[in-house]
Formats: sequence, structure tokens, C-alpha cells
Amino acid sequence: MPLARKDGTAMLQTQGSPESTELPTFQKGDEVSLAKGTYQGTLGTFLNLKDDDPNWADILEQNSQVRSHPIEWLQHYPAAANSDHETIQVPAYDCWVARGRPIGSPEVDWLQAEEDLKNKGAKAAA
Repeated sequence: MPLARKDGTAMLQTQGSPESTELPTFQKGDEVSLAKGTYQGTLGTFLNLKDDDPNWADILEQNSQVRSHPIEWLQHYPAAANSDHETIQVPAYDCWVARGRPIGSPEVDWLQAEEDLKNKGAKAAA
């Protein structure tokens, strides 16, 4: 079972073994894939460690569903090219959280994230 540390890394300690294995550190927006479990092979975006159990993480999967998975099942997934979808995915999630995580109408958050990115790009060009 992994043991979370304050610096954001995690240690994996097997029962009866004094040896520990360093787990990768994840940051919000990191592309990940699930290496184990029922959803093995699923790609997504790391959102955060769970507040109530830092050994679990929320992942925004490519189907726009947020699920919690044990961090020991996650591995970094190198994004080939940062598509528009991937660029908008995390800001759209942040908009949804800011609105209180309402059920339905995900297009509201997606469109807001697109607009924010366009405005950010226009300001950078000016």
C-alpha cells in the first residue's frame, strides 16, 4: 500500500518488507494511463490526490468522466501532440468545479474554457 508524503511523492511498501519503492509524482494536467485494474489502458489527465485518501487520485478520462484510481496504478503517458481537446480539458474541468460541480450541461464549461483560451491567446498576440 502506498504511503503519501508531504512533498507529493509516494512510497510503496510491501507487507513484511522494509524496502520501499518510489512512485512517480504527478501534477495537475499530467497525462496518465492506467497500468493496472479494471480500466487498464485508459488514458486521462491527472487532476488531484483525493483529500480523504492521498493514495487515490482523481483522473479526468478521455470520455470526460472523472474517476478515482489508486496512484500505484498510474503511470505517466507522454502526450504525442497537445491537441485542442487536451488543451481545453483541464480548464473546462476547473470551470465545472468553480460552478459547484453541477450535473448536466458540460458544454457550458467547455465553451467557457475555449473562450478563455482564445482571449488568453489574443492578449499574448497583442
